[in-house]
Amino acid sequence: MTRDELIVKMGNAIEGGRELDANIAASIAPGTGAYYVADGDRPIDADAGEWLLLKRTEEGQVVTNRPHHYTTSLDAAVSLVPLGLGWEVTFRREDHVYVAGVAADRNPATGRYDRYEMQARTAPLALSGAALRARGAVGQAN
Repeated sequence: MTRDELIVKMGNAIEGGRELDANIAASIAPGTGAYYVADGDRPIDADAGEWLLLKRTEEGQVVTNRPHHYTTSLDAAVSLVPLGLGWEVTFRREDHVYVAGVAADRNPATGRYDRYEMQARTAPLALSGAALRARGAVGQAN
């Protein structure tokens, strides 16, 4: 799933979830893939129905990790904001949505600060989406 597809999916989501978390983690960690564990193919330390991150090491071993709860925890969502950038989350009562913004560096062409926004049904979804937009704009994969 591309970063843009993931952001659209987050904007349309009613609530956060582990599939979104795994795809976010895969999008920011090169060489990592999101993997859904079915009953017949699960590793010993995972339950069926769980989302994991898989990465092959240089030695050829497959390493599994569980993604952070980016879409259900503000603490985890904040970790997606590129270092040195400001962020905010507000609730727009009339629309019943959260709006998150991540402010980047000053744009020399316009003299204004670039801001990457996202609207979503929950604050962690909104902040995760805005942070992914900012990461894409500043060229930061991880």
